Amino acid sequence: MSLKNYTLFSFLYVCLVGLIAMFNVAGEYSFSFLGWTYTLPSAVWVVVPLILFFVATIAHMSYYGFINYLKINSYKHDYEMLIEQISAKFLGNEEEKEYKNQEFKTLADFIIQCDIKPKSRFKLNIPKIDKIAETIHKIEDLGEYVDISKYRLSKENSLMQKNLENRIAVEPKYSQEVLKSCDKLTPLCQKAFDTYVEFGDLKQIKKLDITPTKAIAIKLITRFSGSDEEYELDKEYVKELCAITKFAKEDYIALAKALIKKLNPDETLELFFILSRDNIEAIGAYIYVNLELEVIDKAKELLAQSGDDEFLEFKAFLCLKEKGKNLRLSSFLEALQK
Repeated sequence: MSLKNYTLFSFLYVCLVGLIAMFNVAGEYSFSFLGWTYTLPSAVWVVVPLILFFVATIAHMSYYGFINYLKINSYKHDYEMLIEQISAKFLGNEEEKEYKNQEFKTLADFIIQCDIKPKSRFKLNIPKIDKIAETIHKIEDLGEYVDISKYRLSKENSLMQKNLENRIAVEPKYSQEVLKSCDKLTPLCQKAFDTYVEFGDLKQIKKLDITPTKAIAIKLITRFSGSDEEYELDKEYVKELCAITKFAKEDYIALAKALIKKLNPDETLELFFILSRDNIEAIGAYIYVNLELEVIDKAKELLAQSGDDEFLEFKAFLCLKEKGKNLRLSSFLEALQK
């Protein structure tokens, strides 16, 4: 029964008992206490204990009602903090909070010690958590860029890094902003650099203290090679790029395949002669460009200087050419790889 209903029915009960006593109990009664004497109608003396009992029960119920109110509020407070902690955990932040109830503290300790992550179609019917789970799904699974500034994540946060990678993918020019704050090489900075290489200024690219991957080095060399480029890539820088990225035989050949379409024959032969002179791994690429450009005598000379088990694919190609087969080297090598 609610306190309101209890008060109403108790009041009615006291009134009813008072009316019955008034009509059925006549006379007066005197009560002495500590030298004081109280004389009241007998009906009133019947009602007074009920009133005192009513007041005592109201005080009792109010006290425990207030205690229960505080306890419920503490549970609500802990529940809201637990939601905050789960949300922070999903976002990659570790937060320790002070809980008032042991049950919630146990759950919080479990969350801290476990690696939890929402599934792609996570749904808990708690708006705050569901919103964060949907945001994570868009960033990590769909590769979308989402404005998550309201979560105040650090730059090192993995979700923030992935979100910025997504932004670079849809907004390549943003890679310039990312590179400005790159004081150490991270996957995000590498992604920004790889993207910036596709449109950035060569002088600015050279200033960046970032080692490109082999594929990006080939892309960079190819982009800035040729007479139609604003900044022509000098051969010393090509050698430097190949060295710092530790080009292997296959990488030099991949570079040759890309450059042979942009440079004129003389420039191509000169570049790969210089590269092969300083690095044995580039000899295969030099043989490749000679064969591709139909400089057969030079290719034969280089192959004659190689070991019996070296450059077998090129030797096989020459053998077929000498037997009258009309083949392109690039097509022949692709066929061997299948």
